[in-house]
Amino acid sequence: MKKTGGTPFTIRTFSLTYDGDLFAPLAGLNRVRREFLARAEELLVAASRPSGKSVEVARQRWNAGEPDISFPTSATGDSFPSSLLVLAVCTDSLEGVQKAAEGGCDVIYFEPVFTAPACTCRLPPGLLSFESQVITASEICRDAGVRFVGKLPKITNNTCLDAVLPVVKKVLSQGITDYMVENCGAAHALRHMDPAPAFSGFIGLNIFNHRTVQNLSSWFTLLTLSPELSRDEIQLLIHAARSHGLTNSFALVVQGCSEAMVSEDCILQPWLQCNGRGCDIRPPAFFGIRDTTGHIFPVRIDGECRSHIYNSAEICLIDYLPSLMQVGINEVVVDARGRSGTYTGEMTRLYRQAITLSKKKIRTQDHQFEELKGAVKRLALGGITAGHFIRGLKES
Repeated sequence: MKKTGGTPFTIRTFSLTYDGDLFAPLAGLNRVRREFLARAEELLVAASRPSGKSVEVARQRWNAGEPDISFPTSATGDSFPSSLLVLAVCTDSLEGVQKAAEGGCDVIYFEPVFTAPACTCRLPPGLLSFESQVITASEICRDAGVRFVGKLPKITNNTCLDAVLPVVKKVLSQGITDYMVENCGAAHALRHMDPAPAFSGFIGLNIFNHRTVQNLSSWFTLLTLSPELSRDEIQLLIHAARSHGLTNSFALVVQGCSEAMVSEDCILQPWLQCNGRGCDIRPPAFFGIRDTTGHIFPVRIDGECRSHIYNSAEICLIDYLPSLMQVGINEVVVDARGRSGTYTGEMTRLYRQAITLSKKKIRTQDHQFEELKGAVKRLALGGITAGHFIRGLKES
């Protein structure tokens, strides 16, 4: 009963009078505790929230003093809730595309394996060309009735763009018109194609305030928010964007390993001794770095021999989907890059069930969300965490 993690409360003392002849299942006690803390948090926030009149007076004072940065009155209150949540899956394998489509996702972001010509490692056996990967993945999505979005790598140097852009231009004529990027350089290159595809922005853009949204609103139809934002910061950002008339859709990664570091060096090369011989280290092959505390940080090598190092626990926000709908998130993303098809399919099914519960307005404290979260934890790599979603990122 003293567990209060993920809440603004701490129980310092606890006493219980118990005569020894009563019984309650542990799941029931856990549910009572969660519901009590959630209700206490709601009442605490309500008691601290200023009245609508006070907010309006403060808004008028601000607008009078800073006319260049005005905050218009919102006719719909403090939030812009979403009527539904779109389920997207980001994957880098054709098996992942197939399993995500079977699992019931709405959108697939497909990041094909790209191997630079200068890379010392040859293509893994059986790997299709970049163009063939895109076409095959789009056909799988078309047959399943799932929207397909081609995704460019996070790092797109000139070598990558010189190889990828002709393919993008070629497949545009085949109806593959939606692309996702993680940096403004790639967006600039796509914008100047004729015809220009529609494109979205992923987490590499680091969208953390509404001013950034304003500057990029004419480029992107959808923007993925920074994983370092808290729930309250997400609500403030979306409220400010909507109050300024911006209509972009907003996405948030709700499941997957967060990238901690990218190195231009292949840190697995001394171990694999793969120079010139190729290294097929796609799933289910796994490599990681173990620190002195025993935590394991997954390592993935991309097609240009860069090392991507991930945090030791996966982001999991499956029990916060109702909150995300309330603050105005339009799309939730399961990031399954580097994971097996089994993981991708099962995780997609779990989040599809959670979205169904959210639409029925089932509270996050309900045992059904707890069961889904338990299933996610069994699939996750190194445990699960809500990241910065609850407490935010502390600034030094």
